[in-house]
Amino acid sequence: MILDCHLHYRKYPDHLPGGDANAMVRSAKAMGQTEAQLRQRADRSIERLLREMKESGTDKGIALGLKALTTNGSDIPNEDIAEAVKPHAGKLYWGAAVVLTDASAPVEAEHCIKNLGAVAIGEVGPMYEHVRLDDPRCFRVYEVARSYDVPVMIHAGIVGASMAGLKNGGDLSALDEVCLNFPELKVILCHFGHPYFHEATDLMAKHANLYSDISGVPGRARKPSAGVNAPPVFYPFAHAYEPFLIYFSTPARNHNKLLWATDVSVPKEHLEGFRNINPGLKQMGYPTIPEDRMEKILHENWKPVFTKIKA
Repeated sequence: MILDCHLHYRKYPDHLPGGDANAMVRSAKAMGQTEAQLRQRADRSIERLLREMKESGTDKGIALGLKALTTNGSDIPNEDIAEAVKPHAGKLYWGAAVVLTDASAPVEAEHCIKNLGAVAIGEVGPMYEHVRLDDPRCFRVYEVARSYDVPVMIHAGIVGASMAGLKNGGDLSALDEVCLNFPELKVILCHFGHPYFHEATDLMAKHANLYSDISGVPGRARKPSAGVNAPPVFYPFAHAYEPFLIYFSTPARNHNKLLWATDVSVPKEHLEGFRNINPGLKQMGYPTIPEDRMEKILHENWKPVFTKIKA
């Protein structure tokens, strides 16, 4: 059974408030995107998620929101996500996004888990919120997640939003501090910590409670991004193959900590890229990754992390 642990739900334009002043809308216009291109990028309805899951053969998915109004433009009420997935119980689950430093964040997080059925806290992003993950104000949310045995999904690393601060997310030592202070909290580093694959791998080897989803990585083994700014020269090795070679060639306590996820990629294309990793490595003369480990990424590794979801 395949669980996609990182899907994004967003209604356009409802969840991008502010019109032309919205951060995502403003960025899209600066890049020359048309209204149709912006809608294709921004509108991620439940119907779209279900259709793309079906096309890829994905059995279950976790829909995530995001509260990053001033940097990403998204402001998605948790109640909206909970209501949207309700008719698809057993197929779609959801994660509750909060602003970690808000005084109301721990109360909202607990309400979402206890009363609305959230199976995770996330996606949260220190760059979006202009805060370090080891800021003591964030610890209240971590404690709520720990007490309910749900993971916190953290986007640390680089984000494309020009107004998001790298100094807050790019230093993964803050993630180290979170794992040190909350050894029983399950932490998921989104996007394999892109582009800090070495640091992410070393931290996963160090901390038993740290995992990583691979959203945004394997799809690039298939073809370059279809985005507006796709590069004129595409070198897939650095984007798709190298992270897996780093991870599986590093001594670790546990090599089953990578979780299947697609984020805003097309799941079918993401899966095709994932299936192309070993053939691609072989073609280039590099060592391949044991197939049983690859299959566990798809089918098994999520089970000890998302304990609220039955296999």
